Amino acid sequence: MIALFAALVTHFGLISLIFLFSLAYISAKASPKVNRLILENVSSENLGKIGGGITTIFTFSVPFGGAIFVFFANLIGIALTFYIISILSLLVFLILLLIIFRQ
Repeated sequence: MIALFAALVTHFGLISLIFLFSLAYISAKASPKVNRLILENVSSENLGKIGGGITTIFTFSVPFGGAIFVFFANLIGIALTFYIISILSLLVFLILLLIIFRQ
């Protein structure tokens, strides 16, 4: 979804907004399921540590990723940066799919 959004945002504004909405919807539906998996698989003594660590990683990654995006957008241009991000996102998605289906 991120790859499609990044590829479409430069040319198709309305379609990219629809994809962004669906990405946010999927993320909102997946978040409680991830929390449930964490609660089921982590002992109560370590739950605070694990939850805090995950929150810290997510909180740190958003501004860090934004800074990287802005740096590349200023360096090589916005359209090319979106295409690079979309290709990288698609590659990561395909690699994760290969890892999941090989198990």
